[in-house]
Amino acid sequence: MKKIIYSTVIVSLIALGLGCNKPLEVEPVSVIENDMAVTRYQDLEALLSGTYDKLQSSNVLGGNHVIYSDLLAEDTEVLTNNLSSFNTLEIYNRATNIQLNSLRSMWRDHYSAINACNNIIYTIDNNTISGDQYEQNKDRIKGEALFIRSFLFYNLLQFWSLPYDPATSNDQMGIILRTQPTLSFEDDLDKARSSVAECYARITADLMEAETLLSMAGK
Repeated sequence: MKKIIYSTVIVSLIALGLGCNKPLEVEPVSVIENDMAVTRYQDLEALLSGTYDKLQSSNVLGGNHVIYSDLLAEDTEVLTNNLSSFNTLEIYNRATNIQLNSLRSMWRDHYSAINACNNIIYTIDNNTISGDQYEQNKDRIKGEALFIRSFLFYNLLQFWSLPYDPATSNDQMGIILRTQPTLSFEDDLDKARSSVAECYARITADLMEAETLLSMAGK
């Protein structure tokens, strides 16, 4: 009796498998194209809120940037025995490298927030959304995105470049100025660092445009 039951189950499973057309091939749902993700005013507001949320990261405004800056500034008394290896001790000793996870995370989280800003700016500049709510609020939203991006550029610049010197041309390496969104995994992400002078010029331009847009918002 058991053999008959087992045989019946096996035959049923085979028949079920033959009756399906490639049952294991399903369309991916974890990745949404940018043109599909931001199609309404509400999507744009949600993207802006998500950008502010990214600023809460411990690697952006959540505290680590302040701590690491203090370690480098030498304006506090530091008990080195309380510093952790492969983290704050290397930062304090200025012996960092690309393998230091804390700094890699800071770089990554800043550029993640910058990419969100770039998506907002790209959407508004290309007029991919319409409607009264959008028209009434697009200047404010773009102005906020530009301000946030300029702040993030400045934050990175303070940590990963030599200081600005008004007596020189400031052609020393600054940071990577990403001003276009990464819209797919196929985008070319290989970009060189800009000079300190170019970085401050970009920051100034962003802030001036943000000021203009925010002053016009709601008018």
